[in-house]
Amino acid sequence: MNFTNAVAVLLTIVGLCSWHNPAQAAPLQYSAIILPANTVGNGIDAAGNVVGYISTGQSSTAAFHYTNGNFVTLPNTYQRGHAFGLNDAGLIVGENRTSSETKAFAYQNGSYQSLPLLNNRNNSAYAVNNAGAITGTTQVDPFSQKYQAFVYQNNQLTLLGGTEGFPSTGYAINNLGTVAGLFYNNPMEPSTSRPFIYKNGVMQAIPTPGNAGGIARGINDLDQVVGTSGNIVGTAFLYSSNGVFQSLGTLGGQGSEAHDINNLGQIVGRSFNANNRERAVLFENNQVMDLNFLLQDPLPELTLEYAFGINDAGQIVGMARHTNGTAYGYLLTPVAIPEPGTIAGVSLTLLGFVVLRYRKRSPREQLS
Repeated sequence: MNFTNAVAVLLTIVGLCSWHNPAQAAPLQYSAIILPANTVGNGIDAAGNVVGYISTGQSSTAAFHYTNGNFVTLPNTYQRGHAFGLNDAGLIVGENRTSSETKAFAYQNGSYQSLPLLNNRNNSAYAVNNAGAITGTTQVDPFSQKYQAFVYQNNQLTLLGGTEGFPSTGYAINNLGTVAGLFYNNPMEPSTSRPFIYKNGVMQAIPTPGNAGGIARGINDLDQVVGTSGNIVGTAFLYSSNGVFQSLGTLGGQGSEAHDINNLGQIVGRSFNANNRERAVLFENNQVMDLNFLLQDPLPELTLEYAFGINDAGQIVGMARHTNGTAYGYLLTPVAIPEPGTIAGVSLTLLGFVVLRYRKRSPREQLS
């Protein structure tokens, strides 16, 4: 083997080794789908279908469902409609409002399902799991303002904590039926909410630093709970099933929120940056990442301000703000980009092949 062949083979081998090194993890960027103006994306299922709401006029909104590129508003005879969650079977939950009442709803296959919650008093539905279990809050006493978290499944209503339980709201439910939310369990501090986790019939307060107030907003199938803790300025947190509480930090500003967590442990929410601007963020690997800097194609007139949901594929939904103040819902989908080492590996491999090809066509060799 002469020197030219040796160099070509060496380049090819080095390139292939760099290209196929399994230790190199590909970083992520996101492609973005921007929903119509005046929308907010609240929930997402495993297939990337989105629910939320759209402003349809002064003081009026309608729930929507976005699937396979089709944006459809749900029929509504109420003044304001909001969809908050959906499961993989297409069951959508939310609330419809008038000036005097709020009614939880479940919607599937083009029709509403009745939720007979305590004589149909004021109530809201915030989340649903793949078994069809719905959680939210319902008014217990029509003569007071006491609301209590519930689970509704198979035409059966369960009040979390019993009929004499603390005022509470269920915001998230996983596929095992564990609920996360907030409750007011301290009569000495009636205005201070506490995050809770409800499992196997027991409602348990999530301990927060300094016994501060807070709210739990998301939970995955590993019973990992995310939310916000703090009385005045809140900070996003992760609470694991082993009892470990972890503050997630901020982008450098005062305050952050965690809204959802998937089964891979990826967390999304909102944080203020060093300039005190709201930014949608991803909490992962002990980092707080501004989603605006992870876009494959920048959105010069839009800023992602909130991230409300994430599925196990890493797709994210939330709300962006236009420079003119208009809100736009969005759907982000992760796109793998090659590591610099991968690019170098491909380049070296191609260079090796080029040298070999040139070696075979060398005029000097043809004449010898």
